[in-house]
Amino acid sequence: MRLQFENLGVEQVRTLMMSGGLVTQHNVTALEWLAEKDQEASRLTAASQAEMAATASRAVAAAERAATAAEAQARTAKQALTTAIIATAIAAVALIMSIIAYFHLAL
Repeated sequence: MRLQFENLGVEQVRTLMMSGGLVTQHNVTALEWLAEKDQEASRLTAASQAEMAATASRAVAAAERAATAAEAQARTAKQALTTAIIATAIAAVALIMSIIAYFHLAL
């Protein structure tokens, strides 16, 4: 009978039970089979939830690593910007000095 239940599937067996479509002598077997299927579904759901939680945890850890890397890159970029500003200021001073020297020599 269990093979027939497997072929019908859980929902169909439940429908037959509710509508009285099963022979009474098979009701106990059907109830046991449905209970086993419910337990199996619960185990699968629990396993799936555990796997999803583990995946979420790994995703959080990866996001934290990415944020840390982004912060380090931002610090490096800020240092590069500061260096570029200083270099520009030095170049501007050098240009002004060369202009002054040029006009000073020209006089």
